Amino acid sequence: MREARIEHFGFVDRTATGENLHAPQIERRCKRADCMTSFWVGCFVVFLLPVVTPRGKVFLWLTLAFGGCLITLWVQHIYVTSKPEYTGGVGSTLGAAVMICVTAAWILGLAVRYACWLVQLKREEILERREQKAHQRDG
Repeated sequence: MREARIEHFGFVDRTATGENLHAPQIERRCKRADCMTSFWVGCFVVFLLPVVTPRGKVFLWLTLAFGGCLITLWVQHIYVTSKPEYTGGVGSTLGAAVMICVTAAWILGLAVRYACWLVQLKREEILERREQKAHQRDG
């Protein structure tokens, strides 16, 4: 059986063979979807890190380590982009957008942790007042 590929100026015409021309595009879309899913799952994990950290010292060290890395990356980005010879492209904009999402996830996680901490303090304060009132009535 003869192969039905026809070459035109060095390019292979695959329409004659019946090959699915959209297969590479579909494959690329799936890879993009996998990358985006991984990215959002990663952002969710970054959000959860400060929220589910059990102890204060671990939370402090995690905040200093991860927050320090984020600050270092942002300082480097601002330093590089502020140079007069800087000519950023699509990649630099996309990188900044990714870092904005990661930083926002981290800050939201810190805000949720802080809010939970305030609620816990207020709850303990209310319980302590109730115990004091109960002691005053009994004593």
